[in-house]
Amino acid sequence: MKPPPQGLSPVRIYVLWHPEFDAQADAAGSNQSSESGKSAPRGLTIARRLYHWFRLENMEGIPVYFRSAAGEQPDGSPLKSPPPISEDCRINYIIPLIDANMVASPEWRRYVAELAAKHGASGGCTTRVFPVAVDPVAYNMPESMRKLNFIRHDMRQPSEVADMKLIAKLTEVLCRDMRFYLQQQSAGGRMQQVPGKLKIFLSHAKADDTREAVKLKEFIQGETQCEAFFDETDIASGYDYEEVLKKAITEDSAGLIVVQGDHYADRPWCRKEIRDFLQPVPDPLVKRRRNRMFIIPPVVVVQTMQGKQIARTIPELGHAPCVRWQDDSPRFVVTTLLREILLGMFYRLIGIGLANRGGGAECVVINRTPDPVMVNRLISFPQKKSPADHGGATIEKIIHPGYGLSLMERQGLEMAFPKVKFYSYSELSIVSPAGGGCLEDVGSLDGKVFSVSVGDASDALVNGMGDEHNQELLLRLLRPLLRKRSSVLYGGAVPCAHVSSEPWKERVNFTGVILHLLLSERSADKSGKGPGTRLFNLSAGLSSRAITRQVIAQWTDVCSFIPVDEKTAGLEPIPPVPKPDSRMGSEELTLGEKRKIKKEDLARMEKYQRIKLATNAACLTVMRRTACMSMPCVLPDKPVGRSQNLKVKTFAHLFLGGKILGYSGIIPGVFEEMLHAFEAGKPVFVIGESRGASGLVARWLAYPPKSRPPELTVDYYLKETSPGDESCNERFKIIREGLQAMTYPGKLTPDEALDRLWSFIRNANSQKKVAELLRNGLNGSQNHRLLTSGSSKEICPLVWTGINELTKSSGNSNAVARKTVPRKRSPGGR
Repeated sequence: MKPPPQGLSPVRIYVLWHPEFDAQADAAGSNQSSESGKSAPRGLTIARRLYHWFRLENMEGIPVYFRSAAGEQPDGSPLKSPPPISEDCRINYIIPLIDANMVASPEWRRYVAELAAKHGASGGCTTRVFPVAVDPVAYNMPESMRKLNFIRHDMRQPSEVADMKLIAKLTEVLCRDMRFYLQQQSAGGRMQQVPGKLKIFLSHAKADDTREAVKLKEFIQGETQCEAFFDETDIASGYDYEEVLKKAITEDSAGLIVVQGDHYADRPWCRKEIRDFLQPVPDPLVKRRRNRMFIIPPVVVVQTMQGKQIARTIPELGHAPCVRWQDDSPRFVVTTLLREILLGMFYRLIGIGLANRGGGAECVVINRTPDPVMVNRLISFPQKKSPADHGGATIEKIIHPGYGLSLMERQGLEMAFPKVKFYSYSELSIVSPAGGGCLEDVGSLDGKVFSVSVGDASDALVNGMGDEHNQELLLRLLRPLLRKRSSVLYGGAVPCAHVSSEPWKERVNFTGVILHLLLSERSADKSGKGPGTRLFNLSAGLSSRAITRQVIAQWTDVCSFIPVDEKTAGLEPIPPVPKPDSRMGSEELTLGEKRKIKKEDLARMEKYQRIKLATNAACLTVMRRTACMSMPCVLPDKPVGRSQNLKVKTFAHLFLGGKILGYSGIIPGVFEEMLHAFEAGKPVFVIGESRGASGLVARWLAYPPKSRPPELTVDYYLKETSPGDESCNERFKIIREGLQAMTYPGKLTPDEALDRLWSFIRNANSQKKVAELLRNGLNGSQNHRLLTSGSSKEICPLVWTGINELTKSSGNSNAVARKTVPRKRSPGGR
């Protein structure tokens, strides 16, 4: 079969649900709440949970996309149904969450039925539909759907229980289907029978309590369609254990669960089981004679230690997923292993494509993240006599899954194996269509600071995405830049915890995303002329008060905080919250007097709210303007050969997503930050695929509007409300009126800001003028592609190409402010 285009995932998962499924769940009283305390949208919550299960935090795993909101044409005109599903891959897994709304909607019935009609069809792309019945009427879908086997999702159960059962069932179903697909490829597409059972091996020491191993075996045999190998009695007499194991790994995609108790590491037979199981196996699907692809079987470790004695760690299991045993955890343990099996097969599909394209015998492709024991085994793989086999060459490059090891992991492996270079699949597959934009093309960025404007995009579902997809895009853009020793400037709330254990219940905290990326990319090598890779975190007004010494100390290694409070902004401080009149408790007051006092209390509180909102918005304006200037900052420690006092100056500005409604400033934050960047003459990269406020600007620059868009008028914000913030129009009115009564340096009102931004956009009415406005090193055609592209495989190389051109330019011309600012327009025409 012809592989998908280079750089594209061979497998994708799509979760479909009707938009009213969320509203119906809210009305029924969903038992899962969001951060605001309201019922979380049920369809979106299930979709996000599936995303976080199949797509891991480090961007490994199978891409997951959403289909719920109606799509749009490139120019913004609406479609009647969700966006179409691309077929430029090998397998599309479609998971519709079918409720009464979907059954009753002619558009949705047609949309899903067309997908179901492709179920199992051979050709360039295999489409597999696995419908989920969340309502008894789900079986009333069109005939093409009824013939499929539905997965039942009991909405009457607590959401945690029901969702975990759904995840377990889907993981097993996808495992079996992808294994069958690989077997068909091995047989030349001639296999027609139903796929056989997945094989799960259980390794345990009888000296430990076997209760957990027995429970796991019983669950596998009773709750799944997998086959469990508990001990030698599960293998027929006369059969060689090693041959059974090898066949299970190469043909049946087997996995191993290690029940690690107190005595496990001391048992030679247990250690041999691990060694035999983790032996790299040449992939029989690689056709090129000189290329080498190895299958590394998946392992999950279940910790059951009771602390009765000191136990040793096992080197071979150092990188295996590890879970702590709980009485109700058999489902989670088995499902985790099934996910590892599924991801191993997914990486095989990518790896086979890379191996078959070429690379030489010195290049090895694997389907697991490398660890020292695995690399040593690959290097020591037995020499073979025939030039057609997989042995006999020195390994110089190891190509592994994912989007790159953390810097510390890569440095550790390269120290242990100095003659071997490590590359991720994505580092080989992200290639600029124009021939440039590879990571190596970007020059030194030591000491350069990139400003990032990113936020929630409420309309992301129009593109079939969520904030998680903008998070992925941000990580792909920033990781190679940080490895060139650049830093990031971003203003956002600092997370309370390092990593959320249930990310699908919370909004993406982009400050936390950047901080965790910085932590993973820290190097033990402190050389370099700059202060090292850091986040410069801006905070304004009330948010700056949340930056306590405890917060500063927690993140001091990777983050410097730059507060912009009322004093810094030249404003009067926000007064304390008014206290209720103490006389209200007196029994001597009449009812009329109490009403009068209550009215006075309310008036004082309303006045306080007006001052607070307007002052906070003014602080945000000063902060956003400051981000385009030179900002003083004191580092926690003095760099070698450098001053501890810095002047932070941005090199370029990246814009992704961002709220259109429900913001805290004078206008949407991305709009205001973009305005200040334009006026300061900063290089600007606008990512249209990210939707939100950035997506709107990208559309206006790519397809110049004939008239002023409503989102650039004051009237729009006086009328419109957000589903999650019904009072945002009232808040905008209060801020607008409050600013008119205030006086401070550099005052900017919403009317002025929107007029000036519209002037920039209106004047950029050709590709040449867009390039002159953005000043990002890209020409007009390249910027048009960046503004309109829907693929990160194109977006990232374009941004890197522009940055490379900027680094080649002489001096710091990009940081020189524009001498001319567009003439202020009258508010007429809003």
